[in-house]
Amino acid sequence: MARWMNASSTGYEYPPPVCASTERNVSTIWPSRMLTATSSGTRAFMREELYATAPVSRASTGVLVFAAAFQAFLLANLVSFDYGRDQGIYAVVGRAIMHGGVPYREVWDFKPPGIHFLFALARAILGPAPWAIRVIEAACWATVPLCFARFVARHGGNPLLGVLGGVLATYIEVRAEYWHTAQPESFGGVFLVWALTLVTTAGKTLVVERDLWRWGLAGLLFGAAGLLKPPLGAGLIPLFAVWLVDRMGGLEAGRRVRPIGALVLAALVGAAAPVAITLAFFVRRHGLGDLTDVLFRFTPHYTALGGGLRRVPANILRATLELLAYFSPMLAVAPLAFTALLDAKRREQIGVRSVAAIAFFPWLGIALQAKFFPYHYEGCLPFVCLLAVAVYARAVDWLERRGPRPMVRRAAVLLVVCGFCAFGEYINPKSFFWDRVSMRLDALAHPARREQLQDAMTSEGDVRSVENRRLSDWLRATTTASASVFIWGFEPVVYDSSRRRCASRYVYNVAQRLSWSHEASCATLKRDLEADPPVAVAVESEDRFADVTGNTQDSAEAIAACAWFPAWLSGNYSREWASAKFTVYRRTEPGPEDARPRSPARTE
Repeated sequence: MARWMNASSTGYEYPPPVCASTERNVSTIWPSRMLTATSSGTRAFMREELYATAPVSRASTGVLVFAAAFQAFLLANLVSFDYGRDQGIYAVVGRAIMHGGVPYREVWDFKPPGIHFLFALARAILGPAPWAIRVIEAACWATVPLCFARFVARHGGNPLLGVLGGVLATYIEVRAEYWHTAQPESFGGVFLVWALTLVTTAGKTLVVERDLWRWGLAGLLFGAAGLLKPPLGAGLIPLFAVWLVDRMGGLEAGRRVRPIGALVLAALVGAAAPVAITLAFFVRRHGLGDLTDVLFRFTPHYTALGGGLRRVPANILRATLELLAYFSPMLAVAPLAFTALLDAKRREQIGVRSVAAIAFFPWLGIALQAKFFPYHYEGCLPFVCLLAVAVYARAVDWLERRGPRPMVRRAAVLLVVCGFCAFGEYINPKSFFWDRVSMRLDALAHPARREQLQDAMTSEGDVRSVENRRLSDWLRATTTASASVFIWGFEPVVYDSSRRRCASRYVYNVAQRLSWSHEASCATLKRDLEADPPVAVAVESEDRFADVTGNTQDSAEAIAACAWFPAWLSGNYSREWASAKFTVYRRTEPGPEDARPRSPARTE
């Protein structure tokens, strides 16, 4: 890669004239014109930089074409993903919002409200099918390579590195499969990429008129990310600090307060806007008390399951190890070689300080929350991927300068690509991405087998998609559309697939199975079921997850967590059928919702 000369008088790095020896540059950045404010208060004006495209080598063109094709392949897989357990919760809450309901009051969950509104938006625009939210997710991730390319170019680096970093981030995101995508961090991480790109300008000059609207919009993105996961929104603070330090030298000592104050105000107003809109929504619909009860009473206790503050040092170590090694060992190589391979000049060309600043709080939030699910890392993974690509590109560049045969360089590139494809089964060892790609192609070629293959791909851990579908089909066949049902378990996706409403706000029973919340939540559940007796009740088995409930009991074993529940169930319902996953009961005294004929009882 060609060395760029530093023009200290303008703060820009100008590339040398393009010639045969420098044609590897994908594009170069030439400032067109910049007039800055003078001490007399002259109005500042700055035109955006113009991109002058340099001749591109066939190798660079080939890499770019491959990256675009691979990105399209990844996003096509992403669109085909179904719901997991968490997505089922978000879908049910989104449906309630669409029908005028309020999260936490009509449908209970302990995630922040941002993800619920995204699912409601997808349902409003594209309909209730799982692919609706996947299309929006794919559209978001399609922008990541383009944003990183722009970010790197504005730092004077090769935009191709940004493209490859974005494609690698998309690959790791999609390889996490259906369960760990369409999560709060899946969208929040992209919002951070957008914010980083938005505030990055060529040069280190502060221009208030230009930077005010940039930081206002960036604050808006950070506020939206905070509604998805609070640590993501906190990234605004270190990023603004790094950005400001880089530009302090261009401000006169006595004229810093007003422009800095204006920028801080713009960023804070932007960040506060989505939060204020959300609070206004809950106030208008009389749900603010339910929101604060869940987020400020229940959630802190849930977070404490990870051991509290005394476990933070160990959690930080674990979060670092998993971020760098569990997704792919190839990511771990990058920081180990970072100091040796990337000099200060090259670090500047990929904006290392800004990247580290924006990724810090998402990474720290994982350790503080002490929940190490793969999707929790998606808020900082894109930035780690960008740094990793820069290191490997430098290694290939070093080989080229040393002059080995082209075959050696090609072998090195192939080794890196194969390393990312072959290694790293993630924290979730059952992702089997390439096996699932084959199954998706098989389903596409053989529609008659699609349902069977989809069930196989979405049956993971204790989840049995065949059983979920069987229960959904039975509810649709034997209850009216207006009927309410209740599942004592953790399969809220059944409410969405059966199009039947839950008789209670508790679409899953985690609150009743936790020691600190079961008393109040059981009392609320009893009031809900007495006010709206469900036509059918299903009790789930084998849904054990100690990381969430703090014990190893499944729902059937924890049926007495609410002391009144067993007697209420046996006194008002008779067993209809059972399977390895569900025991299904039907109300013994038919109500108006029981107009449809009952199916014969079955036991398997």
